[in-house]
Amino acid sequence: MNYLTTHPCLLGKRSLNREEMNQKMMIKNINRKLILEKLIEKHGYKCAYCGIEMFGNIYLDHFYPITKYPEKIADEDNYVLSCASCNAIKRDISPINEDGKTIILFPYSENYKNEIQVEGTGEAIGLTESAKSTIHILRLNRPILKEYRMSHIDEYLEEINDGEPPIDAYKESIKEIKVLSTVASGCTGTTQSYFNKMVFGNLISVMELYLQKVAVKLVKENEEYYWKFVEGYKWEGEKKYKISEVKQLLDELSLKVNEQLVTILYHNIPLVENIFKFFDIELFENDVDKEYFIKVINIRHDIVHRNGRCKNEAEKYHIISNEMIQELIDKLDNLVENIEKQLSDS
Repeated sequence: MNYLTTHPCLLGKRSLNREEMNQKMMIKNINRKLILEKLIEKHGYKCAYCGIEMFGNIYLDHFYPITKYPEKIADEDNYVLSCASCNAIKRDISPINEDGKTIILFPYSENYKNEIQVEGTGEAIGLTESAKSTIHILRLNRPILKEYRMSHIDEYLEEINDGEPPIDAYKESIKEIKVLSTVASGCTGTTQSYFNKMVFGNLISVMELYLQKVAVKLVKENEEYYWKFVEGYKWEGEKKYKISEVKQLLDELSLKVNEQLVTILYHNIPLVENIFKFFDIELFENDVDKEYFIKVINIRHDIVHRNGRCKNEAEKYHIISNEMIQELIDKLDNLVENIEKQLSDS
């Protein structure tokens, strides 16, 4: 007779089978405190899913829920730090659907960092279908999260202006993307289409980050450019500040400048072109190049927001070829080379 299943305290309850009892014993033997300490030491007090700082309730979430993957119960790599909200939202949702497709990216993976990006408005966007479903399922664009991202502007600026020359960051990113592009070129059919769309979207993001790093660096390190930005930028409500007025409000002004440097959408070509003129930099060598980037950015928007479906032609989808990717890489190289030459000449 099994004492555990016939104990008076368990009468009227469903009997536990051997597998369930073994599972409970394994849970009891797992040193959750040690796992928690290891994760905090490695990742800090941040929710793996939404990125917020956690003070108080820190949850250890099973990325692969043990209700569906009991074999992962003792797998330390299956544990992630989670805030109460994300823990409640994810519940026991499996990261892999019935078709074997990834619907929730593993939060400590490079894919999570590369395929989910944050706009200047604080909105998280997905560059792949897996990333988009991750954002949707985990509700990563909850108003409170967007506000949180916007409230950490100074921290974000420090990450952008980390001392690494923008050109070095650009070259490193392009190098990584070229590796991914090589992988994509060896694929066929839907697999190649998937990779090519991801590469194409990432290339535009690389351009945005480079332009942002250059703008932040110039405004932070050159007082003349700082004041040109202040006086020339079209502020909210179409209001422009005169230098004689704003010098009395330096602290408030500095915050406003920081906010704008982060929230500017660096894929807004006309706006960014005008901003770079404050720094005596002509963004494009000719109008043909300018129109090209406006076109590819619109394609990127269709990929990110409509899975490649054309905004103005509902029945048409963008097909991203290897030739289109190589052309975009070449155009980006020319754009960066043009900017770097003007920076060195100034």
